[in-house]
Amino acid sequence: GTLAHRLVRQQDAAGLAVFSGKVTSALSPRAEPSQVNAILETLEALAPGGETRVEAAVEFLAERAGGGRR
Repeated sequence: GTLAHRLVRQQDAAGLAVFSGKVTSALSPRAEPSQVNAILETLEALAPGGETRVEAAVEFLAERAGGGRR
């Protein structure tokens, strides 16, 4: 939450991607103060569990950002 708060205060966008075996939740980057609350609420609702597959999350984010071409 602190990094998101700092980014938004600098008028930079902050987003969030939550993943285990796949991306389970994602907030598109925004530079609005309400984004910090959305990120914190999403993090508060998380429960640990599942397999961690960083590669799948990175691929998801690359596709979403338009850089999914290889």
